[in-house]
Amino acid sequence: MSSPSSSLNPSRSTADLVVESAMQLFSRYGYRRTSMVDIAREAGLAKATLYLHYEGKEDVLRAVQERMIDAVTRRCDEAEAAPVPFRERLHRMIDARFGAAFEVFNDHDSLPELKKAWPTAGGERLIAHEAEYRARLAKMIATAEQSGEITLARCGLTPEAIIRLLVSNAVGAKWDRELSKSVPAYRAHLADLASLIAAAVER
Repeated sequence: MSSPSSSLNPSRSTADLVVESAMQLFSRYGYRRTSMVDIAREAGLAKATLYLHYEGKEDVLRAVQERMIDAVTRRCDEAEAAPVPFRERLHRMIDARFGAAFEVFNDHDSLPELKKAWPTAGGERLIAHEAEYRARLAKMIATAEQSGEITLARCGLTPEAIIRLLVSNAVGAKWDRELSKSVPAYRAHLADLASLIAAAVER
């Protein structure tokens, strides 16, 4: 299936309506129970209009993914450029990806099926995004060490090990009933995670 950009290039306003409506419906009812008719209705479009631009629900999901990837990239840019201590930059980088996504998709009933559909729709694009994100984290850590802000030898972990800990913990916390009771609680956990890592390497 082709992506919206490779189909008929819907206008920005139409794309915004569709993506925002799909994000709300996928979060509220789950991916499987949301139909193209539901998305069209939520967006205030005729079903035929929606199909002019998107071949099906998987095509819409790819558009949602692209929107979220763009948002993560923008927030990571801001985190890297922020004139704040390492632990705050690290927190902003983690929150840029995981906190912002959890704010949109945080319902325990809809998460499992969305998680199953997510890689099927995204494929290589998501794999590339994951690699880019980890590379950005590695660069942030390396830059902080080069500037003398942190010393990795203090904790004995490689940048790759630190990134693995950060990502796996952030992902796992989404399924913790206590941590995921609310978006603020989950995001507070991400801040604690960043502080813990920073405390182990800061001078």
